Amino acid sequence: MDSKKNDFLAPAVCETFTPPPKIQLWRWAEEHFRRVKDGIKERYTTSGAPFLRTVLNALGHDRVHQVVCKCSAQSGKTELSYVFLCFTFAERPSTVIWVTPSKDEARDAFALRILPHLQACEPVARKLPTDDRTDIKSRQIMFGPGMGFYVASAATKAELESKPARVVIMDEARQYRTDAIPRAKKRFRSYKDNHKCVIITTPDQAGDNIDSEHASGTMRQWMIPCDKCGTKFPFFWAGDPGYEHGGLQWDQTEGEELDGKPVMSKIIPTIRFECPNPACNRVWRDNPVDRRYIATANGTDPDIAWEQTNPEPTPGHESFSWEAGMVPWTNWWELVEEFINAKALLRDTGDPEPLKVFFRETRGISWDDRLMHLSEAKALDTRRVRYNVRAPQEYVIRPARPKVDPDPMAKLDKFDEVARFMSIDVQGRPSLYYYYIVRAWARNGVSRLLSYGTLHSRAEIDQTARDWGVHPKRVLIDSGYATKDVYQMVMQSGNLWRAMKGEDKAEFRVNENGKPVRKLWQISSADPELGTAAAGRVTIPLVIFAKYGALERLDTFLHGRYGDWQVPDDVSDSYMKQVTAYHRNPNRRSREQWKKPNDKYADHYASCEIQCITAANMMDLVEMARPIVRDAQDTGVVFLPS
Repeated sequence: MDSKKNDFLAPAVCETFTPPPKIQLWRWAEEHFRRVKDGIKERYTTSGAPFLRTVLNALGHDRVHQVVCKCSAQSGKTELSYVFLCFTFAERPSTVIWVTPSKDEARDAFALRILPHLQACEPVARKLPTDDRTDIKSRQIMFGPGMGFYVASAATKAELESKPARVVIMDEARQYRTDAIPRAKKRFRSYKDNHKCVIITTPDQAGDNIDSEHASGTMRQWMIPCDKCGTKFPFFWAGDPGYEHGGLQWDQTEGEELDGKPVMSKIIPTIRFECPNPACNRVWRDNPVDRRYIATANGTDPDIAWEQTNPEPTPGHESFSWEAGMVPWTNWWELVEEFINAKALLRDTGDPEPLKVFFRETRGISWDDRLMHLSEAKALDTRRVRYNVRAPQEYVIRPARPKVDPDPMAKLDKFDEVARFMSIDVQGRPSLYYYYIVRAWARNGVSRLLSYGTLHSRAEIDQTARDWGVHPKRVLIDSGYATKDVYQMVMQSGNLWRAMKGEDKAEFRVNENGKPVRKLWQISSADPELGTAAAGRVTIPLVIFAKYGALERLDTFLHGRYGDWQVPDDVSDSYMKQVTAYHRNPNRRSREQWKKPNDKYADHYASCEIQCITAANMMDLVEMARPIVRDAQDTGVVFLPS
């Protein structure tokens, strides 16, 4: 054999049959990968953000077939894809498809970002073809048989369906068409045991494809140990669900505002991250040393700091999530300022877009309309009181005692009950069922939720009312749905139950002795036999109430601005979500003063509560304009103190 030919073949044969080295990808990246910024090559390092090391190792692991990173912008995510791409071409030769949201983005990504990084990585640069096999116009590089690189647009079905590939990298997948992710995943169907799917993106909408792919993996969270008490916790903000103490927070003094916004120069010195353990007073400040503590988990091995939260992931699927506050190069005050400005814009103009951008791109959290109203859920937590609602026969409300008891729970014994209502919201057809609450009221807006749930028959309603000692005159039932059935039930009660109906208004205006009076309710009548031969023979009282006005009163109760509106400390999440289903419409020009952010949100317990508020107002237990007192023979007064 010709010696020259031998010299030519030997290196190629050796390279082909040499097994890939067992190396941690993050170490390979620090040795070979170069970050290209403004035409300048920079050595890549993970020393400032060691949490990225575990993510990189998952990308390079042969037994991991899918990696999903749902994270914030400017937090190190972009380089992850470039590092993995270079590593694949250098150490795991195979065909790769890189998916972008659009054709324009595909062209720019290939020419301006991807190709410069491939050229800057020496092990890859040696393999790059120098002839026409690198085609910028068609966005592809043909390294050789079985090894090609293509940048495809998620907006074009043909580009996603034309080529098989062992590796598929999806960049900024939140901007894809709905069917793009499932379509792209079909590209590696023929590589059953050695494919790799990488999705690195900022999130979009809660419950979308990105959320589903993330939920199929390990759902790892970066856990930070407190060096004082040992408590482990993720990076979170004060007020986040699940945390009653600690997190990223600041002090905001009422009145220190400029043009309706807090003055940042006064807020910045107070920004801090507190340990969630109430017994620990450990605080981290917004400075490079403390931010590095968070990013390094105080020197904890990254593989240990990344705790798996999904106990049953799909085999071979890894997923991670992190936010901008975790990385040491991001000032916390910038995040706080962005949040405050977004909330102010939502309040002043009704525009939620800046807040959506904040949660998606700064916090790395999928957007849900409820994120606009976290304060309502937090406020409801402050209404919790330690008592049990499951045993009516054991529940006794004691009269107020003159002696002051220093025990903070003594207020349970200081509930001077005046009235007790059962409120019902009717649902379902053809078989009706009923959401209900039982609430006891004292004076000055003090009340306590005693029972709630669903019932399925008139007999169950009667029995529940008896169990809880509710007089039939104080059984309130919404007549807005299944109206004729409700009227018949009222008739069957001997006209003791009270039919209620809400109107979309804030108040009723009436004249009393020549003076205008604002009221939450008014008494009307309804014909239960309307449309039949018996029409006009009998009527029942109908309480019409101002729905928006009642919701306004409910809001003051929820936020503790009036009275003492209590719920049990073991109240269900379903109740809490429903009672906060309505929120003030940020569009001040709209006649719809209160609305649900999403029509799919259930509001049955909220409907029950505003009926109770109306009834309490009629008895002067809720402070509003005093109702007109009429003679019982004139109107059949609906509610009288016992």
